[in-house]
Amino acid sequence: NIESAPREEILKTLMAGGIFSKIHQRPFCMLADPKKTPRSIFVKAIESAPFTPSAEMQVEGHEEEFQAGLKALKKLTDGTVHLVYRKGTPCRAFTDATDVEKHTAEGPHPIGTHSVHIEKIDQITSPEDVVWTANVNDVIGIGKLLSKGRFHCDRIVSIAGPGILEGQTGYFRLREGFPISDLVEGRIAKKPTRF
Repeated sequence: NIESAPREEILKTLMAGGIFSKIHQRPFCMLADPKKTPRSIFVKAIESAPFTPSAEMQVEGHEEEFQAGLKALKKLTDGTVHLVYRKGTPCRAFTDATDVEKHTAEGPHPIGTHSVHIEKIDQITSPEDVVWTANVNDVIGIGKLLSKGRFHCDRIVSIAGPGILEGQTGYFRLREGFPISDLVEGRIAKKPTRF
């Protein structure tokens, strides 16, 4: 029960389930230290890098697990969980989220990066500052592990770039670890290429 579980129990479950390693710590973007309590946690629900599947696409069908993950993250900090999503999004998983402070952003890359969000919302001023970060898929994984006891291995990837044959680009829903060779078979030119 995420509501009643103490911080230590949630941390222990996340570490035993292999999902805690998805949370990163700033400054220096390293694996989060479970012995340190972050002053804030940033959840990036906006993507701006080329060809990256949107956060809305990633959360679709996993809204309950996403909210459960946010609730768990709130138990891991003495401060605030900041949820940053694209201005004007129709995604209710973001706009109706609870246990978070909501922020919107708009514009081109790098607007979808943790560094920009931290700089504008809760600046790091010392190497001793502890801020944790996670993305939408990580939060879904946390929620699924804690609420259903299952590891979340669904992913959405894009096949794109100048090396992909015309009409063969797109987004694909698959499981983590799916072989790339099977995914690009018949989609790339038979010459040295980039995709």
